[in-house]
Amino acid sequence: MEATLSSVIISLALVTLLTCACKVVNWVWLKPKKMERCLREQGFKGNPYKLLYGDAKDLISKMRESGSKHMEPTSDDVVPSILPFHHHSVNLHGKKYIQWMGPTPRINITDPKLIREILLNHEVFQKSKINPIVKLLVTGIIAYEGEEWAKHRRLLNPAFHIEKLKIFVMR
Repeated sequence: MEATLSSVIISLALVTLLTCACKVVNWVWLKPKKMERCLREQGFKGNPYKLLYGDAKDLISKMRESGSKHMEPTSDDVVPSILPFHHHSVNLHGKKYIQWMGPTPRINITDPKLIREILLNHEVFQKSKINPIVKLLVTGIIAYEGEEWAKHRRLLNPAFHIEKLKIFVMR
C-alpha cells in the first residue's frame, strides 16, 4: 500500500479535528461537570451547570425583574435591588454557593467566618488569574498577590476599625 500525499494530509487533518473536538468537549462539558461534582462534595450548593451560558440567563432575568420594581424609599435593604441574583441565590442555596459564568464556576461566600479565614490565609486562597490587559488598567490592592497584598492590607486595616468607622457614621 502506497501512502499518497493527499491521504497523509487528510489523516493529519482528521487527527487535528478530532483533537480539537476533544478539547472543546472537555472545556465545555467534562471539566465543568467534574468541578461541579467536586464542589458539591465539599458542601457547595447552586444551580447545576448549563452548557456554555451557565447562570447568565438567570442573572439577566433577575436584573430585569429588579429593574422593573422600585425600592421602598424607607428601606435600607439595597441588596435585592443592586444584586438581585446574589440575593436570590443566598436565599435559595445558603451563604456559600456556586455561580456559573459560562463553563467557569465562581464561588460566592457571604459567611463572615469563612471570609475571615480566606482573608487571613492568603497563601492558600489565591486570586484567579487576571487578563493581562485588565492587569495594566487595574492597580492597587485588588491586583496584588501574596506578600505585597498582605503588606497593603496591614496598612489599610486600621482605617476600618469600628471606632474610626463610628466617627464617620456619627457625622
